[in-house]
Amino acid sequence: MTFRTLWLSILIAFATGVNGQNSIKDIQSASGQTFSGKPDSLRQGWTVGALLGLTFAQASSSNWAAGAQDFTMSLNTADNFWAFYKKGRVSWDNTLTANYGFTNTTDLGLQKSSDLFDLLSRYGYQLDSGKWFISAMFDFRSQFTNGYNYYKNQQGKDSNQLISQFMAPAYILLSPGVQYKPKDWFSLFLSPVSARWIVSTNKTLAPSFGIDTGKSVLFQFGAFASAIFNKSIAKNVVYTARLDLYSNYLKNFGDIDVYSTNQIAMKVNKVLTATYNLNIIYDDNARRPNGTLWGTQFQSILGIGLAVKL
Repeated sequence: MTFRTLWLSILIAFATGVNGQNSIKDIQSASGQTFSGKPDSLRQGWTVGALLGLTFAQASSSNWAAGAQDFTMSLNTADNFWAFYKKGRVSWDNTLTANYGFTNTTDLGLQKSSDLFDLLSRYGYQLDSGKWFISAMFDFRSQFTNGYNYYKNQQGKDSNQLISQFMAPAYILLSPGVQYKPKDWFSLFLSPVSARWIVSTNKTLAPSFGIDTGKSVLFQFGAFASAIFNKSIAKNVVYTARLDLYSNYLKNFGDIDVYSTNQIAMKVNKVLTATYNLNIIYDDNARRPNGTLWGTQFQSILGIGLAVKL
């Protein structure tokens, strides 16, 4: 991770953040990552847009008796881009979620706090019932920059070890199936025949993701389910959740990999929004550098900042 990468993220966030205004419905639409079940819910042709979020915090102290870092700063960006296509019963939904954040302190230096690149594409053909779709889904998920495990070495000094980077790992899913959408705010995608590839361009890190030593790819074939909830739960408050479940037929069938994202967005005014994100991951292929299972992974981010729709 370099300062050039970090400041580029800052400049992009600020440069694009002054070009529009947002509403709570924009947040709801952008973060839902799904298309409506109603044939006339989107205008015909393409609908494109973006929702950009930025939170920033800074603190400094000098000769503070209670004890504190001399300087701390954190920055998080949470950006959503979408391109929806609608023609008759055909819908093609494309979304890109890009999150990046870091914390800088006097003692610990610069450390990454969030990092996600998630490209989701879903094609659907609506059946006569209106609630069912013949569907196909593609998902690509990775990260932007290197990730490190921070620890104290035998001399008691701060050290770090590379544990991930762009395309190490990357998760690629290709899944034909059906989608059930009884309400505008809820959808369920089911596929009994889903192909998934776990990729690591760094062969040294590959075994940490369940890939055989010396190889770069692990192929899986299994069952996949994805549920999306996207609803206003109070005035100016939207709750958005996504839950993906995958079980591999080829090895340890019945063990379920879990990928869950949860967001509560509260509109303060036209450009200020308070958000709380909780991400949960369980993957029995993911291992620590010492070979032990990571177990259930949790990440939470609370922030108040800009949320701007383009």
